[in-house]
Amino acid sequence: MSNQWPIPKRPFAINAINGVGKLLSSVGIRRPLINSSSVLAEAQKITGLSDTGGDDYQVGLEKLVYAFNNEAALSQIGRVAAKSTLVDSMVTRLQIIDYVKKHPEIREQKIERPIFILGLPRTGTTILHSIVAEYPDNR
Repeated sequence: MSNQWPIPKRPFAINAINGVGKLLSSVGIRRPLINSSSVLAEAQKITGLSDTGGDDYQVGLEKLVYAFNNEAALSQIGRVAAKSTLVDSMVTRLQIIDYVKKHPEIREQKIERPIFILGLPRTGTTILHSIVAEYPDNR
């Protein structure tokens, strides 16, 4: 009995892109590695912002980049999605740092009883978040 999950059927375009990636790899043309400096550069280009608020994110980012490049066995589409996720996260960081710089009073606000909504995808967390956010005292 196999411990492998069945692979869902993917659209032709995704299979084609992944196939080209495998073909290129088989003839010695390696896929470009994801690297943290390109992630940061792309996020900075998107936002026009450069202040990352310090370097406390770098160790975690480097570990993720290493895992994506060396452990995850990502397909070509998987590599694109992984890098896109990293860039999106860095964009968010740059925007938050910029917002706090423009509104320093945010640092003075106290959050006395935070509400955390956690869950797996497709389990209703987004709708629960929307319902909880309807009450002004929860904002």
